[in-house]
Amino acid sequence: MKTTRRITLAVALAAVSITGARAQSTAADPVVGGLYDEEKHHVDLSDAAWRVGIGIGPSIGTEASLINDARVQERIFVRRQFNDLLQAEAGLGVHRVAGNYLADDEYDTHFWTLDARALLAPALDDQWNPYAFAGIGLAFWRVIDPADETIVSEADFAVREEGIGAVIPLGLGVQFKPERQSRLAFDFGVGYSLILDDEIDGAAGGDNVSTINGSISIEYLFHDAVERNRETVAAD
Repeated sequence: MKTTRRITLAVALAAVSITGARAQSTAADPVVGGLYDEEKHHVDLSDAAWRVGIGIGPSIGTEASLINDARVQERIFVRRQFNDLLQAEAGLGVHRVAGNYLADDEYDTHFWTLDARALLAPALDDQWNPYAFAGIGLAFWRVIDPADETIVSEADFAVREEGIGAVIPLGLGVQFKPERQSRLAFDFGVGYSLILDDEIDGAAGGDNVSTINGSISIEYLFHDAVERNRETVAAD
C-alpha cells in the first residue's frame, strides 16, 4: 500500500512539473492562432523585392470587322519591386487570336510574346495594392488556320504566315497576399495589347491586331522577412 502511495505521489509531482514547464514555455513564446504567430510570421507584400508568377486567362481580339472568338492565354513573369510605388516586370506569354470574316472564313493564329513592363503600384495596404502597367515587347506569331484557303493579297502575292511584330501591353490590376501566407500572393489583371502587324489574321491589309485580356496569377515571394521577425522576437 505504501509503495502504491509513493508511486501515485511521484506521478502527481511529475505531472505538476510538466504543466509548469509548459506554462513557462507558452508565456515566453506566445502563439497566435495555433501554428501562426503574427509577431514572427507576418509579412507585408512590399517585403518581397522579387516575385515569380504564372497566370492564365481569356483573350479576345478587338477587330470590328470580325466575329472574334475568345481564346486562352498563359504567361510566366518575374517582377521586381523597387519601392512603395514602382515595380518592373519581364514576362513570356503564349497567346491565341481567332475570328471569322464570313461564315466559312475563320482564322486562328498563335503567338508568343516577350515583353518588359513598368508598374505603378502604390502600397495602400500591407497585404494588397492596385497597379497600372505599360510595356513594350515582341510578338512572334504563326498563322495556324488562315482566313482564306489561298493566302494572297490584292497585289496577288503571298501573305506571310509567320512573323515578328512589336507589342504594346497596357492594363490595370490588383496584387493580394493572404494574411497568413508568407510566400504566396495572387494577381488579378485586365489589359489591352496592341500588336503592330496587320497580317496576323492571315489576310493582307486591315488594321493592326489588338486583344483584350484577363488573367489570374499566383506568385511566389522571395524575402527574408520571417527570419528577420524571428531574430527580432528572440532579441526581445
